Amino acid sequence: MAMEFQTKSSAGPVSVSPVLLLLLMVMGQLPCLSSALQHIVGGSEWTIPPFPGFYANWSSSRRFFTGDTLYFDFEPWFYNVMQVSKLEYEACTAGNPFRAFDSSPATVLLIQEGESYFICNVSNYCSLGQKVSVIASRRSCISFPTTTSPSPAPFSPTPALSPWEPAPTERNGTGSPAPPTGPTPSTTADSHSSAGRLFHGWFIKVSFITIQLVFSLFSCGSGTILSN
Repeated sequence: MAMEFQTKSSAGPVSVSPVLLLLLMVMGQLPCLSSALQHIVGGSEWTIPPFPGFYANWSSSRRFFTGDTLYFDFEPWFYNVMQVSKLEYEACTAGNPFRAFDSSPATVLLIQEGESYFICNVSNYCSLGQKVSVIASRRSCISFPTTTSPSPAPFSPTPALSPWEPAPTERNGTGSPAPPTGPTPSTTADSHSSAGRLFHGWFIKVSFITIQLVFSLFSCGSGTILSN
């Protein structure tokens, strides 16, 4: 029984087949697959090298990614390719190989990232240097440019103005502050303060005189009553 997925659109629900979804996923990976490379191991043939470190030098001079392939071109019946573990690679044994290739050419797909090990299991060819290890990195199919956003300028709080401190004035063409067009807040504050002090002193004097008059009248009235 085939499975179908339904999605909503302006025209109503639309059925989507899993095969179509898989096809779209594969098409989305085509740019990544097209960038994969095929590496001819050793540069020509897979054979006994001229010196033991030949294949090690070859692999260290290249970069490998997942999706790349290794191409082993060798003479059948004389050579083979065995993908083995690190321990067997170092010991030049193939008692439990992961994969074995006896026919030529052999193409090996690098599926997983990390290091892979290959040897020739014929005679003592591995001890003579017919072995190679490659390190595959994860291929990034889609890369987005990274931009470094500028760090925000350090915050410097504006100094608070006093209640009667004048705001900064614009400078004229001569470089001196433009003359004020009206009374500054400080002048107004001084005049208000002077008027307040004058009124306060006058009020105290009037209150003192009034109290004295009331006290005098009360004393005079009391004396008249006592004299009678």
